[in-house]
Amino acid sequence: MTPRRFPSRLILAAGLALVIAGLGWLVFVVAGSRTGMQLLPGANGTVGSFIEESPRLGIDDVSRLSRDRWQPWDGRDYLKSPHGGVLWMRVTLRNPSSETQTGVLADSEYFTDWVEAWLPGDAGGANWSHRFAGEARPGAQKAIWSRTAAFLVSVPAGAERVIYLRATDHYYAYLRLHWWPRAEDFFAAQTRELLAEVMCLGGLLALVLYNLALWARLRFPDTGYYVGYAASAGGFNFVSNGGLAWLGLPAGSPAKEMLVVATLATSGVFLVQFTRTFLDSPASAARADRLLVWLRRGLVALLCGVPLMPWMTGLGWLAATILTLTVTHVALLTVALLAWRRGMGQARFFIAAFGLLFLGALPAVVTWLLGDILAGAARGLLAGSLLEMLLLSFAVADRFARLQRERAEAQQRLVEEAEQRRAMQEAYADELRLEVDERTRELQTANADKDRMLTLLGHDLRSPLTAMTQTAEQLRRPGESSSPAQLFAGEVADAGRQMLLLIEDVVLWSRLRVGDTPTRGWHDAGLVVNQAVRLHRAQADRRHVEIALTLTPGHAVQTDLVLAQALLRNLVGNAVKFARTRVTVRVERAGDAMRYTVCDDGPGLPPAVLERLRTGGATGEERGFGLRLCREIAASLGVMIAVGSLPGGGTELGIALPARVASKPPMEVQP
Repeated sequence: MTPRRFPSRLILAAGLALVIAGLGWLVFVVAGSRTGMQLLPGANGTVGSFIEESPRLGIDDVSRLSRDRWQPWDGRDYLKSPHGGVLWMRVTLRNPSSETQTGVLADSEYFTDWVEAWLPGDAGGANWSHRFAGEARPGAQKAIWSRTAAFLVSVPAGAERVIYLRATDHYYAYLRLHWWPRAEDFFAAQTRELLAEVMCLGGLLALVLYNLALWARLRFPDTGYYVGYAASAGGFNFVSNGGLAWLGLPAGSPAKEMLVVATLATSGVFLVQFTRTFLDSPASAARADRLLVWLRRGLVALLCGVPLMPWMTGLGWLAATILTLTVTHVALLTVALLAWRRGMGQARFFIAAFGLLFLGALPAVVTWLLGDILAGAARGLLAGSLLEMLLLSFAVADRFARLQRERAEAQQRLVEEAEQRRAMQEAYADELRLEVDERTRELQTANADKDRMLTLLGHDLRSPLTAMTQTAEQLRRPGESSSPAQLFAGEVADAGRQMLLLIEDVVLWSRLRVGDTPTRGWHDAGLVVNQAVRLHRAQADRRHVEIALTLTPGHAVQTDLVLAQALLRNLVGNAVKFARTRVTVRVERAGDAMRYTVCDDGPGLPPAVLERLRTGGATGEERGFGLRLCREIAASLGVMIAVGSLPGGGTELGIALPARVASKPPMEVQP
């Protein structure tokens, strides 16, 4: 399947133009509308200011000041207090209309920490209404829940109203007062601003989340740096545009300036790393890259100096951060131009992104030159940042699309190579199949010859061993066991019996390997175990081990008698081999089966051996033929060997065979 290619330049340019137009309309038309606002001073009111160098005066003292102590404000500059000083303002609002005006006296900015207002009561000033605002105030304590300092004021028809304001800040108090004769117009403007900024910040958040998901999936370093840049730049725009105040959180100086510097410096560090990694500036522009490294170090130093800002007397640290970040953007633009000249197509997104950021900053420069409000400049920076991050996100998406195309082409080449290999494999498949079949037949023939040889050897060795064992038993006469000759004859007879049992086990194992089907029939339950106990009685006596047999008579079991006897013989032999003083063999009814249990009081089998007996697998190195034969006999009979360890030491092994009540007495008595 051929992947869809990245949109053409025309479609991309048209879409970007629509986004720019939409953001411009949203930020400068919708949010920038000031319908209903009246500038101060003017026909509707005057403003006078008074600087109190040390905060000692109260509202009664200030209200009694003579008019010549108040400096008239012409509205062309900001009302500003010196560092550490207090700014008092005397605002006179006039209402020439015939109706009472209930409006809002508000600051156009949101940078002053503490703003207090005193409105005279009905007694003409004897009782003051004290209200609060400012960035350092929680939203619940403000006269109007807003990021700006705003106070609801009622001016009677044909009269005037005098309001006193007091402003203080950790650094400098800046205010530019406006009058909204209709409170509805003020709240509508606030709603438009909030809506526009929420949409811009929502777009930033969407870019961050999308690229974060992309980074979590692909783990590209440059995508991670972009996520860090977008998140920190979004944090800067949120804090600088008074987002904390909208949430009702206090954000006065120097905490707000510290957050602004921290987010600005962090965004610069991530942006430098993103550009260096994405454009490979160490290789494409080595000299400019060295400058980027030094700028990154400078931003890190500015970030480390943030905790010292409460002890600084001015905003020089913030100005240094803005200057360093501006130089950084110019250097990044230079690196992008150099990379574009060298044929790197993704660099065009960086050039467009930085151009849009400068375009977003241009209204801020114009408004500052015209002395207009700083809030509009901040919204312009927000729009420019959003467009910049959108273009950088396009760069990441273009890179991802290019990688997808390269991956698809590589997969296509792999498919073609796989098809060639498949054709070659099919060419050799018949030859390989014939060779495998031939080798399989040879191995099967060799295995069958081996099994037949074991069977023949077992039969050929059984006759001389039987004769030797019988002769040794005849030479051993009862009552003369202390004679060396008698002892030797007894040992020879015992060894012969053990050899005969081993040969019988080998022959039985070869039968199982060939795949002989067990011959099942009904046999007395005692016949299965009596032979095993009798064969190992002499060996147990020599080891001073007692064999105790407990048998429930009158039952028959369905099994292959030879295989079952061999299985019990090996279990009893293993118990006698490891027992200290006693081996217990129990044959008892358990539901529809007879359970054969062999217990010993020895040290117990190793855990690995017990596990092999439980699972029927062959893990690790085999240490004996008997246990392996037990597993194969149990598998042939279709039973499981129950394995357990006794509390006082020792091992318990057992099997269960289908049983019924015997119809006639057994042919062999218990030993």
